[in-house]
Amino acid sequence: MKKFIYLLPFIALTIFSCGDEDTVGDLELNFVATYGGQPIATDGSFYDYQNDQKIQFDEIKFFIAEIELENKDGSATSISEVERIDLSRKDEVTAAAGESVIFEKIKGGDYKSITFHIGLSERLNNLTPSDIDARSPLQDGTYWPDWGSFIFTTITGKADLDNNGITDHNLVYHIGGNQSVRPKSFAGEVKIEDNRITKLDFTVDLKEMFMANGQPFDIENFSAIHTEPEIMEDLADRMIGAFTRN
Repeated sequence: MKKFIYLLPFIALTIFSCGDEDTVGDLELNFVATYGGQPIATDGSFYDYQNDQKIQFDEIKFFIAEIELENKDGSATSISEVERIDLSRKDEVTAAAGESVIFEKIKGGDYKSITFHIGLSERLNNLTPSDIDARSPLQDGTYWPDWGSFIFTTITGKADLDNNGITDHNLVYHIGGNQSVRPKSFAGEVKIEDNRITKLDFTVDLKEMFMANGQPFDIENFSAIHTEPEIMEDLADRMIGAFTRN
């Protein structure tokens, strides 16, 4: 009989938040997508690229996995195995508010950092939808059987390459494959207090991704990326630099 796997945050918390159960609090992770510091509205708004080109965004989605708080002694407290963040369908107001995930009943204490992977671990990525419960964050239509991988990150939009006010150039970027997962650690105290919500704010600045280290990504010649490992790895490297903790 096939064993079904369902990865729920509260299950991870039940397992890993053992200890002084009298001191527990909640943790909220909030993500805002920006472009050069300006919240990205996925409603047709334009953003400046290079050489007077303009781009707009339709979808911004990504997995974060292996979410952990690092204790001061170097050990880790696991929070969740996988979450899906969707920063699409935003106007100016909701774009600035971002998207949050909340984890309940975290063991209280002073932690020194938070770490997660952008993408999926090899163990998770080697699963298929038939292995996973229908309610899992992994069950959202992002698995490609021929590719043998989930799509870790989806960024789609359009571009006006000749600055004539017409977006006639589609942008479709899918990042996935075991070679494209990237860990990211965010230093700084995380204080979990009894019966309180601790909120951590993160920014994903896509200008830092597309213009990493002053090197613009060639959106004209690479407008649709689906299964090209080298380019996906480059985009994954660029993506990791887009994340900051506020």
